[in-house]
Amino acid sequence: MSDVTHSTQVSLGRNSHIPACTECRARKAKCTKTRPSCAHCRTLNKPCVYPEKVARSPLTRQHLTAVENRLEVLEAALGKLFPGGSTETIIRSLLIDSPDCHASQPVSTETVPLSHTPADLASQSDPSLVSQQGGSPDVHLLVPHPSDFQPSMTDIDEIRLVRAYFEQYHTIFPFIHEETFMKQYEIRNLAPQDCEWVILCDMLLAVGSWCLQANEGMNSGHRFAQRATKRLGQFAILSQISISLVQALLLMSHYYEKYGQPRDSWTYLGLATRMSISLGLHKESTYSRHDISPLTKEIWRRVWWSVYCFDSCTSKIHGLPLLLPEDKLVTVRPVSNVADEDLTELSQSHSNERDDWTIYTGLILQSSYHRMANSINHQILSTDHVTVFDLKTYEQMINDWHNNVTLCMQHTMVDQLPDWARYARDRQMLCDRSLRLLIHRPALLNWLRRKRISHGQAILGEEPGERQCRASGLNLARGTIKLTSRLVQDHQYSNVALSFILYALVHAVLVPIIHLKADPSVPESITWLQDIEEAKQTLSHLSIQHDALATHFLVILNQIASSSFTATDESQNIMPNPLQPHDLQPTVTGIFSNSELRLLEPNIARPNSSLAFSEWVNGLP
Repeated sequence: MSDVTHSTQVSLGRNSHIPACTECRARKAKCTKTRPSCAHCRTLNKPCVYPEKVARSPLTRQHLTAVENRLEVLEAALGKLFPGGSTETIIRSLLIDSPDCHASQPVSTETVPLSHTPADLASQSDPSLVSQQGGSPDVHLLVPHPSDFQPSMTDIDEIRLVRAYFEQYHTIFPFIHEETFMKQYEIRNLAPQDCEWVILCDMLLAVGSWCLQANEGMNSGHRFAQRATKRLGQFAILSQISISLVQALLLMSHYYEKYGQPRDSWTYLGLATRMSISLGLHKESTYSRHDISPLTKEIWRRVWWSVYCFDSCTSKIHGLPLLLPEDKLVTVRPVSNVADEDLTELSQSHSNERDDWTIYTGLILQSSYHRMANSINHQILSTDHVTVFDLKTYEQMINDWHNNVTLCMQHTMVDQLPDWARYARDRQMLCDRSLRLLIHRPALLNWLRRKRISHGQAILGEEPGERQCRASGLNLARGTIKLTSRLVQDHQYSNVALSFILYALVHAVLVPIIHLKADPSVPESITWLQDIEEAKQTLSHLSIQHDALATHFLVILNQIASSSFTATDESQNIMPNPLQPHDLQPTVTGIFSNSELRLLEPNIARPNSSLAFSEWVNGLP
């Protein structure tokens, strides 16, 4: 017996690297490890099964190099299949439909701070995401559920929207730094992000969808915009102001303006303007800090001047006062005309500015132009009567601005510019035309009032040069109508810049409408009718394509112009029935609610309306 024991012990010591059989491992008994059957299995008359030896990868430099090469090849293949996305994002999106993947995801039971909520955990369609108690976010909003990892749009689709934003919108409105945003976007599911940045991300995706909508039928923008709006209401806005939130509000303003919701657009723009002032972005002293990089300072400047241009343009369009500080309080330097590769996160100082077009050239021109235009607008609003001399003074101020522009790009041939530069240039040209029409409008409205008082008779005491000014304004309006109509008919516009074309068109068509109401029986009225009809056809062309803003303007224009033809021979001026809007979203609002527009059509403006279309002056009592 002692021999057997000694034999077994020797056997175990010699074969300690050999695993025990399955039966002995299950019984936690010592195994003799003899073949073909160990002692325990022979005693119990059970099959003796030994597990196969585990093959381990050799820990050699040669093997590790081979594995690294294979991984590099696979990553390169994924990159070609799904260009534009990070490897982690691509892998996650490919595995997201796997039941095993969902089962392995841990569901936290801890309350996560709202600012740490990843962008893809909150879904617009989930009712648990919008419940609130006592003014604070519901716990269910912040805890990820298994369904949260099944978005209706994959990360790959989102990457397309991000790419569309930076290729189409960003080149015209460059107030978000692409490289900085993309770094945060790629790690958004791996590291906590501020809630303000999450709202910005949602709005960037919404605008990216808008950019693709005309070409690829992407209609997911509203889902992202609504999700951003709900998130915006889940925390105290004024106590959490940031650059990211200002950027998000700018996108909200432009997005809702595009879809014919001017009141919402104006509200978000007002918040963005006030926040940027609270941050001190309008003061050069804010940029003297030594703890921020040159790139960060430049991004802040781009955000401020974008806010400045948005507020200046929208105020003149909708007839509302500027929210910006007085001009003497705006001390911040203009944006630098540099390319993104000239100024990066690693830059220690600013590089020299370029003499050719960059995506920031349009912003530089717009900010300089609006600063001059705001000065004119302030002078117009400060007087009770705009004379011919005043009008010529304003014209000279505009001409001086053009003569003093030092950027050599203004002399570049249009056919030599990239598309985004041409769109920015067209926007500047349309903005210039709208301003020139605006300074003509006070005298034109005053003429209409006097014509109504004289009942069509010649106006006594008409100031010399008034007729010439009216003719100049009418020619400018006719040229703008033809220009915008050609751009639309030939599709020579960006979906992003279309709103500028529409506003310029409606500003221009008001001029022949005023002339037609003042002198409906003169021979020139036929030409005015043709101008109005050309504008309506252009809006109809876009309305049929379900453009909400064009449909909105078409409805208003039909209402204003419908009474313009009653004073003339109806047999000569029979107009087609007004086009019924297709899928109007939302319904018509009182955008034309100023007193001067009541002069054109009393039934348009309603007492409860608070938003006007353009900055008309010399209002009626």
